[in-house]
Amino acid sequence: MLNTIVKPFIPLAFMLGLSAFNMTTAHATPLTQQSFAQVLQEERTWAGLTTRTLKVGDIEWAYSEG
Repeated sequence: MLNTIVKPFIPLAFMLGLSAFNMTTAHATPLTQQSFAQVLQEERTWAGLTTRTLKVGDIEWAYSEG
């Protein structure tokens, strides 16, 4: 008896579930595209690292400090 009462409501429940899913995904914030170098630079800044350069003759050295 319960099966005959619930069975007609299954498609309705399914449609309501899908519409709720569509509403939540429609308002999602889009992901921003960043290059790997940009991500690494942000991580270095967050960690407090800075890039230092030292020129000796015609050779320029670059290193991280912090």
